Amino acid sequence: MALPKYDHIPLNQYLSLEQEDRTRYDYIDGYLYEMSGGSLRHETICGNVQGYLFSKLKANGAGCRPYGAGLKIELRVGTRFVYPDGTVFCGELEESPALMSAARSPLVVIEVLSKSTFAYDLGFKARQYRKMPSIREIIFLAQTRPRAEVHHRDDKHSLFQISDLEGMSSVLDLRSIGVSLPFSEIYEDVTFIAEEAEKQLRYDPIKPYEQPAE
Repeated sequence: MALPKYDHIPLNQYLSLEQEDRTRYDYIDGYLYEMSGGSLRHETICGNVQGYLFSKLKANGAGCRPYGAGLKIELRVGTRFVYPDGTVFCGELEESPALMSAARSPLVVIEVLSKSTFAYDLGFKARQYRKMPSIREIIFLAQTRPRAEVHHRDDKHSLFQISDLEGMSSVLDLRSIGVSLPFSEIYEDVTFIAEEAEKQLRYDPIKPYEQPAE
């Protein structure tokens, strides 16, 4: 993610610009940040997660459903909208009162990290997600090695607890929806390259671009 492509854009022009440019943008206080297309590995991980969650949630009949990266999420009423890589909603999907194409109040949010969005996802977006009362779990998945950073809380009054999982034998327990997601499912058909994993371990996310203001 780089500097905003557009600034001082009123909300009523936001969707028009997306349609004209055929591009997804995060909308943060009138600034539009372009969401670049995912790599093959990124898309494989996203597809694996959504497919597995869909089958498990449908089977357990809990009334929960996963959504992919095409669903816009409202962070703050009428002023902040983003595209997570995945979300889970339980019960009836609630639309934003300000933007009908956007949803509110996800239970789970999933982001697949890449070098271009690493700091934005783990910094600004993570802080915004933690402010949303509905969210119980925020999952950050690496794509250069089998690793997840998990933010979990039991209810909206609890503090988030952060844990790390690494290795193909790991299992991600999504307690809020009662689903265990094995890394072998998340990273099925994903090839890791040792040199890329080493680069990500050394990656310094400090100021690779201008973060949106809080």
